[in-house]
Amino acid sequence: MSQTSFDACLAAPEAGCTEVIFNELRYSLPAIEDPNQMDRMAQQLAVTLAEGKRFDDANSALYHMMDFWAQPGMREIAALDIVSGLGAQSREFGLGFLHMIEDDEMYDHARSQHIANLVDHGAVDQALRELTTENRTGAPLGLVGLSALALALLERGQTEEALQLVAENMADDPVGRGSLLSRMASDRLQMSQIDMARTILEQIEDPMWRVTTGARIGEALARAGDMEAAEQAFAAARSELAALPDADRRFHAFGAFARSALLVGRYDLAIAAIADVSTYRFDQVEAYNMLARFALSPRINLDVRVPLQAAMDELQAGPRDGDGIPHRYDGALAQLAQTMALSRDVEWAIDTLAQIRDRDRRNLETSDIADSLVAARLLDEAMTVLAAVDDPDEQARSLIFLAHTALRLRRVEIGGMAMAQLLDMVEGPEWVPVTDDTISRLAELESSLGQYGTAETRLRHLDNTDLQLRGRITNLGFAARSGSEEEYVTYLEIAEDAVLQIGDPAIRALHMRNLLIQLVYGERFDDALRIAGDVQDPEARDALLTTLASALSGHAGPAVAMDAVDAITDPAARSIRKFMILLSALRQSLDI
Repeated sequence: MSQTSFDACLAAPEAGCTEVIFNELRYSLPAIEDPNQMDRMAQQLAVTLAEGKRFDDANSALYHMMDFWAQPGMREIAALDIVSGLGAQSREFGLGFLHMIEDDEMYDHARSQHIANLVDHGAVDQALRELTTENRTGAPLGLVGLSALALALLERGQTEEALQLVAENMADDPVGRGSLLSRMASDRLQMSQIDMARTILEQIEDPMWRVTTGARIGEALARAGDMEAAEQAFAAARSELAALPDADRRFHAFGAFARSALLVGRYDLAIAAIADVSTYRFDQVEAYNMLARFALSPRINLDVRVPLQAAMDELQAGPRDGDGIPHRYDGALAQLAQTMALSRDVEWAIDTLAQIRDRDRRNLETSDIADSLVAARLLDEAMTVLAAVDDPDEQARSLIFLAHTALRLRRVEIGGMAMAQLLDMVEGPEWVPVTDDTISRLAELESSLGQYGTAETRLRHLDNTDLQLRGRITNLGFAARSGSEEEYVTYLEIAEDAVLQIGDPAIRALHMRNLLIQLVYGERFDDALRIAGDVQDPEARDALLTTLASALSGHAGPAVAMDAVDAITDPAARSIRKFMILLSALRQSLDI
């Protein structure tokens, strides 16, 4: 192939270019001077070839590179990565790569992944054979392969074999064994095989997982209409819940128990079990709140106000003063208020938040709840909650988040309301104490709306020069992507001049890097190359060009990225980055 053919492949790395690019990679690898870096590049090449289903080439690469491995473990890491990603090809190529691994720990990990790959792609019998024949270290099968194979055996009706497999390979880990067996039981319950799930439950020793599994069996029995058996299953699970000595595990088990009970309409069972969790008031409040959170799900038919009111009654039945109590009390109020707000009972949430005595905490918790509502896309409710915040900075910060989200979701009316309230705060006749951080966030929102001049004016009055600079680079980024050519040129000059005025070389390099990335995102590749190339210090210039090459590779393609690589003056850095760009081109040609 001619050089022209290589250039064409670099510009458009399609399927027919794989050999051209691969040959260039093989030629480029020995040019890497650092042996450790050469190892890393060779590993990535082999893994890429395997991902592209060029298994013979990957295998050959690993063997032929043995002569120059500076770190012997790197070849094994590559083989492990390949085994993990083989998928259906494990049937044909898995053992070959597995046998390359000499390190026992890596071998065990790869063996587990190999077994899982076989099972996941229908080769269960092969997995069973190789479970015995391929165990050089004699170690138990890892969880990935073990869980896949055990579930597959259950699916085939080989319950005894599945249980024996788990027992043999997790003999010394009762908690882990309980977790896997619980998962297996749940898998069978999804298939309505309750008796099989009961058989699996009998093999679980860990009490927390016995509670979880027993409750799920009770749920399944209730769904099947056998309420007598369901109550017995729930009673047995609750008995084990009460006996759990560790408070954290008891609370975790309660969550599973309560959810199963609520899913079949047995709120009474969930409530009764709260007494088993803890006798401490704040723990019981948290348990009631957990039930309320479950009740937010449409799958659970329970009025969320019932557990919330029970929680409030429990909380208010005790003192709110004393050693450590005020902090816990206010925290409980905040948790309950958040659940109330998410249930859309905003007025109750606001009334509950008003009971928090500490003003700063009350404002922080209220704005956090508003943010949670925004994240849940309950924007009207968030707006109502924000009216209760009497800290201007907290309120403004949350209004910015609300406005940004509303406009992104095309909720123009409420987004406009939030923006209007924001501008009234920061531009109104009365001075409002708002921090530079909040103003910079407002400027970013305005930049995203194409209001570049307004954002620049706002940034110009910041006292914090770091926030000012970051804001100008962000403003440039939006102008580069969405602004007119005139706007782009204007804000590029402002941002570039601001970066060049920084005295500290390290800080200047950091901001210059961010500026270049914004230009790449805006597809202003020529300006990015020009600015990086104009840096006078060779070491700093090479570092920026290296970063730029990586960014260009993903956004402009290998050919443009290679322009940045060619400008790197340090031969060692240039050879490594060239290899990485070629590797990216190879991945594109292999369609991975």
